[in-house]
Amino acid sequence: MSADSARRGRPGGKRHETALDQDLRTRADLPRSVRSALRFLARQLDEAETAGDLEEGAKIAHEYHAQLTAAGIATAPVVHIDTLDDFLRATAGPRHTPNP
Repeated sequence: MSADSARRGRPGGKRHETALDQDLRTRADLPRSVRSALRFLARQLDEAETAGDLEEGAKIAHEYHAQLTAAGIATAPVVHIDTLDDFLRATAGPRHTPNP
């Protein structure tokens, strides 16, 4: 696979490592240990994608995103609401009772 296709987000390459490098350039305040851990996870995620290991890639991606969030680089995942009643329960507070 060419470097161009890897940069465009196709599996195989260093797309997560490359993206992390760009993010870390603006975050000189992060300790070296945090930077090192993030680089390790990005490399592991790139390797899982290259190998086509979806299950391992999903596990690593979950942890990678959690660590990016802890470092202040990413935001926490959004909770998805499936029904109107779930929405009302989530937004109305503890006094809301479900419709019979």
